[in-house]
Amino acid sequence: MKNLRRNLCFSGFILFFLNGGIYAQDSRLEQSFNALGLKYSFDESTKFYKLLFNLDDSRSQLVFVNSKVYELSNGFKIREIFSTVAKLQNKTDYSHRVLFSLLEKNYEYSIGNWQIFGGDPPYLLQFSIKVPAEISNTLLKEFLIMAARQADIMEKELTGTDDY
Repeated sequence: MKNLRRNLCFSGFILFFLNGGIYAQDSRLEQSFNALGLKYSFDESTKFYKLLFNLDDSRSQLVFVNSKVYELSNGFKIREIFSTVAKLQNKTDYSHRVLFSLLEKNYEYSIGNWQIFGGDPPYLLQFSIKVPAEISNTLLKEFLIMAARQADIMEKELTGTDDY
């Protein structure tokens, strides 16, 4: 009986691990960041990579890359790149007109979209891009810069600040 419990416990751990229950640093991403000469940090609490991009007009923008890889039903694997624009305390912080405008902008992008993250306050308004987990360094850098630029433009337009 003792061996059965131990085996069940071990089997549960393996299933948890294989189903993405553990987020870890991704050596493939780190190799790409290093090859591109990008400075990054890894946040153990969120399991996100954080990169700071210096933009025009002495502005900067933080971009995050989720270390978790999501597997689609066909076996294709993706990960998320995102950049925060604003932190919202209430669902009514922005008018319906502003939020509708962001949804309309989603149609204009070949890749990437505006999203609000968070089931409970604070809510984060973000520009997000879902990319293949296996991505070339050139495309990865392009998407990181795209996320930074789009988020910074909207942050400046909506808040007038450079908080993120």
